[in-house]
Amino acid sequence: MRFAKAGVNALSGSIRSQLFLEKLDDVHVVTVLPPTVDTPLFHEVANYTGRRVVPMPPVYSPQRVADTILMGAKKPRHEMPVGQVARQMIIQHRASPDTAEKMMAKQVDKKHLSRKEPSRANTGNLYESAPEETAEVEGGWGGRNRQPDAGRKGPQEGLRQGAGPLMGLLSTGKKQAQRLKGAQMVTDFECSINAVRAAASFLRGDDHGAMSTGPSSRVLAKLATLPPARARAEAFLGAAMMQGLALEQAREIDVDLIDTWVTEQYGPGPFPAVLIGTPNGAAYHLSAALGVPFLPQTPLVSVKDSGTHVDDPVEAMEALAPTAQLIAQNNPRVKVYHMHDPAQDRPMMQQLAFMRLKRLSLGPVYEQFLRERLAPGGTVIQLENTRDWRTTSTGERTLFQFGCLGGVPEEEFHASGERIAKFLEQKGPPTAAGIRRVLMAAAPTASGAGSRRSKSASLR
Repeated sequence: MRFAKAGVNALSGSIRSQLFLEKLDDVHVVTVLPPTVDTPLFHEVANYTGRRVVPMPPVYSPQRVADTILMGAKKPRHEMPVGQVARQMIIQHRASPDTAEKMMAKQVDKKHLSRKEPSRANTGNLYESAPEETAEVEGGWGGRNRQPDAGRKGPQEGLRQGAGPLMGLLSTGKKQAQRLKGAQMVTDFECSINAVRAAASFLRGDDHGAMSTGPSSRVLAKLATLPPARARAEAFLGAAMMQGLALEQAREIDVDLIDTWVTEQYGPGPFPAVLIGTPNGAAYHLSAALGVPFLPQTPLVSVKDSGTHVDDPVEAMEALAPTAQLIAQNNPRVKVYHMHDPAQDRPMMQQLAFMRLKRLSLGPVYEQFLRERLAPGGTVIQLENTRDWRTTSTGERTLFQFGCLGGVPEEEFHASGERIAKFLEQKGPPTAAGIRRVLMAAAPTASGAGSRRSKSASLR
C-alpha cells in the first residue's frame, strides 16, 4: 500500500518533477500499487518473527497485476491501484493516516503472521536468490479463499511422478483461470456478491470487510461522511471506473464463469442445506445461522457507459439495449435487466450501466455444486422475491427497469411531480427538454416495446 511503499512513491514523484522541468511530456512515470499477490514471496521471504508468514487476504493473481501494468502503458496515470481493496486503503490512509496505520498493524498481526504455525528464524532469499529450478510465477495460494497446495509441486514434479498429477495440475489451473475470469466480471460493491462473500467468510470463521473493499470500521465509516458531497461523489466515480467492463467486453460475460467464482468461495462440504435465491439481509443471517452456503439467483455486472446522461432513461434504454441483447444471446438461461436508478446509483451511473442477470434455471455449475457438496438428504431452500416493479421489454429476454426499491417510490419514478422536477433542475440536466423527457418517461416504449410488471423468476 501507499504507506508501505513510501520510498517507491517518493522516487516516482521526484522523477516526475524532473521530467516536468526537462519538458519531457511524452515520458510517464506510473506507480502500480498492488495489494497481496499470489507469488512465492511468502515461502521465500526472510523471517525472524517466530510465526509463519502467510498472504493477507484478499490475494490477487500475478496476471491481475500484469494487466494493470499493461493498462498503465496504454493509459498512464500517476498511481494505479490493483483492485478495489488497494484503492480503498489509499483513500482510508489519505483521510486518516493514524487510524489507517493502526488498522493495518492489527491486520498484519492477525492475518499476515500465522498464530497457529510457528516458524524458525531464517534468512530466506535475503542474501541469495532462490534456486532457478524452483522458480515459479505463482506461490500456490490461489486467490482469496484457497489455501497453499501441499508441497507446492510445479509442472516438473508432476511430469516426474506421471501423467495423473500433471492432469490434475492442468485441471486446477483451468479451474482457477475460470474462477479469476468470473471474478473480473462481478461488481464488487453489489449486494449478491457481498452476500456470497459474507456467507463464505462466516463459514470460514473470518470477518467480512466493508462492502468487500476493506476492514469494517465505524470510525472509517464516519470519516467517509466528512468530505463534502462533491468529494464523495468523485470517490464513487473513481470506484466506478475500476469496476466496469468495457462495452466490447460484454460479449465475454458468461454466467457459468460467474457461477464458478461463486461456488469456489465455499469449502468442499458436505453442507446440510443450501440457500438459493434473491439476496437480502435476512438471507445473509439465515445462511450464517444455519451454517450453509448462499447461492445468488441474480448477480449483477456493470459495463462502462459515459455516453448517456443519468437523467435521460429513454436515451440510456435505447443506447444499451444492444448490449443487453448481446449478453442475453450469449447466456440463454438468464433474463437481462438493464437497471437504471438515478436516485440510488446516481454517482456511479455517470460512468456505468448495470445489468442484472436473473437466472431461469440452476445451470450446470450450481447443479454440480449441489451434487458434490450438498449432504445426502440435504435441503435446498429457495428464496423468492415477491416484490414486483414495472419494466419495459427491449428484446428477447431483455428488459429495462427505471428505478428500484429504495428512497423514491415506484410511482414517483413513473409519474414524476414537482419534487422530481425541482431535483432535476438542481442537478442541471443538459437542457430543459431533457427534464421534460425524464418526466414523460413513465413507461418508455422505444421501438414499440410495451411496459409490464416483473419480478424474479422462479428457478426450474
